[in-house]
Amino acid sequence: MSIRWLLPVMLGVSLAAQAQDAAPVRPRRTLKQGMAKKGPLMQRRFEALERLTPDQQERFLNSLPPARRAEAQRQLGKWRELSREERRRAIGSLQEFRELPPERQRRIRMLFAQFNRAPEERRPLLRGELQQLRLMSAEDSRARINSDEFRNKFTPAEQQLLSDLSAALPRPDEGEEQQEEE
Repeated sequence: MSIRWLLPVMLGVSLAAQAQDAAPVRPRRTLKQGMAKKGPLMQRRFEALERLTPDQQERFLNSLPPARRAEAQRQLGKWRELSREERRRAIGSLQEFRELPPERQRRIRMLFAQFNRAPEERRPLLRGELQQLRLMSAEDSRARINSDEFRNKFTPAEQQLLSDLSAALPRPDEGEEQQEEE
C-alpha cells in the first residue's frame, strides 16, 4: 500500500462524509441509490457526489463554510484527477485502513491531522520520506530515522511525525505476512 494513495483518501474522507450528511442540498433518492450499490463506502460517496448535476454539486459546495468549501473542492478535484487504477488502489488502501483495529485507526487519523498542519512547502518532502521509510524493513527504517542525514533534513517535530507515521501505518508487506499466517 503506497502512502501516495492513502493520503488523498484520508484527506477526502471528511469531504465524502460531509457530502453524505448534507442531504437537504441534494436529492436523497440519487444518493440513496448510490449508497445502495455494492462497493467500498468511500468510492460510493464520491460516486454519489459525482452523479449530482453541476448545479447540485455547486449548491452542496456553496452550503459549506468558505474554508471547508475550498478544501472540499480541492479534494474532489484530486479524486477526479486520479486514473481508474489510482482510484482502485486508493479504495484498496482505505479498505485496508478500515480493517485496522479502531485504536490504530485513531492514531493514524491523529498523525495525519498533524501531517496536514505541516507547512505546505514541507509536505512533499515529508510524503516522499514517509514512502521511503515504509518501503524499508522495520530495522532499516529505524536506522534511517537515527541517521545524521535524517536529523539534518527534518526538524525534531518532523522527525517524530515521520517516525510515528512509519510505525503506525501498515507496511506494504504487512498484509502479505498476515495472509501467510492464516
